[in-house]
Amino acid sequence: MLAGGSRRGYWSASASWAGSWEDGRHQGSAADTHFAYQTPRWYAEIAPHYIQPGFRDDLGFIRFTGFKGINSYLTYSTEWRQGLLRRLSADASTQDSDRYDGSIFRREQQASLDLQSRGDIALRFGWDGGRIEQFDDRVFSLQMTLRASDPFHTFGVGYSWGRRAGASYSFLTPGVTWRFGEKLTLGLASSILHHQGDEQQHILTFNHDFSPRQGIAGRIVAQTGGTNGYLAYRRSGYGGVETLLILGDPNARKFAGRLVLKVVWPI
Repeated sequence: MLAGGSRRGYWSASASWAGSWEDGRHQGSAADTHFAYQTPRWYAEIAPHYIQPGFRDDLGFIRFTGFKGINSYLTYSTEWRQGLLRRLSADASTQDSDRYDGSIFRREQQASLDLQSRGDIALRFGWDGGRIEQFDDRVFSLQMTLRASDPFHTFGVGYSWGRRAGASYSFLTPGVTWRFGEKLTLGLASSILHHQGDEQQHILTFNHDFSPRQGIAGRIVAQTGGTNGYLAYRRSGYGGVETLLILGDPNARKFAGRLVLKVVWPI
């Protein structure tokens, strides 16, 4: 892989290239270039790119290959010391690319507006849509978060609706996180999806600190297809060594009866 870049004043440019080989034969390459302009409030970027059909990346995951095109991005943000609003940011982006045979791969657009009030209420309005392969998408979204700047005492809800991949789409995401005293933190988050079938996921998490170096944590995940949970004891901070004793499998679809000791230490 080759990469490099430079910056002068508000302007910058960067580029990268990667190739893949199999049995000594070149299988394809991928490259992108970024040209950007950035000030304290504005950021704009255009990014030509391509990924050849035969390109492979053994160290990563690539969703699609065999397309080329150009992406663009524009954002604006500002803050106020007085008044009802504390912060505003707006952004828009496009993704335009074609297959190597000349057919359209995607013509996607996105726009969003984020507001945060002096009373610590965050609002987000969004839209994304356009065409990806044979589908024409359009999805609107709203999200509201109360006590947005307090990660230990916050709650909110988001809702998206429209059409995606040729079918009607709705997605509801309520959630709350609350710390009781100085040691116990509970969180509850849900995701309810209606799109070519119904899917649900509800996650309850908790963390209790006995001290800054010791505590227990756990999670229960109830979702379409099964319920899973785990419990873990943590001991850390002693010379950088972290010890975890885990009952269950955090990545399983259903509860797994196993006990694992995990020790991490710096080299």
